[in-house]
Amino acid sequence: MRALLWSCGSRGDVEPLVALAARLRALGAEALMCAPRDSAERLAELDVPLMPLQRPSHSRSEDAAAGVSAQFDQALAAAQGCDVVVASGLLSGAAATRSVAEQLGIPYFNVVWSPIHLPAALDPAQREQFNQGADGMFGEVLNRRRASIGLPPVRNVFDYALTDRPWLAADPVLAPLPPGVEAVQTGAWILPDERPTTWRCPTTGTTVSPSAR
Repeated sequence: MRALLWSCGSRGDVEPLVALAARLRALGAEALMCAPRDSAERLAELDVPLMPLQRPSHSRSEDAAAGVSAQFDQALAAAQGCDVVVASGLLSGAAATRSVAEQLGIPYFNVVWSPIHLPAALDPAQREQFNQGADGMFGEVLNRRRASIGLPPVRNVFDYALTDRPWLAADPVLAPLPPGVEAVQTGAWILPDERPTTWRCPTTGTTVSPSAR
């Protein structure tokens, strides 16, 4: 199995997918990461291949539209030969990536790191506002690109990108799934840290181990 892990976001968006990539490799699957170029050093530590992404600007609607088109091209190239796509981070890129997965006929899953980012956690007015904003900013170019690969148009791009049952990769004790909210809670995706932990007293400068504190 070959999985495409996609995130055009900050280190906080990428790092959980790094943990997922490591786990997939341990289970004998292949993992390809699509992430910003500044993730290269971190991924090289685990020997996870990277297809670097350019972070698009969303400062203006035309920049957002251009960003969607670029993400579409990058996702289309990266997803060839993959069996599943897992995406997080930037909404416009996630919508483009889901469209590519749809065209290739492979499963697509969107993952969030906090329950407050689940669509079903929003009240109806907020959710409609998010959908209208996404549709107005990059819905037209997304649908134009979808048409170019034989897909029908979509509306409510916010809902489309996050799916009707996203994954919540968060600790169920610290960030429980709200009652009645549709999502799959997986637990947090974290790599074990084998480094020794020490603590330095800011007053005396003394360094002690956790067992001595």
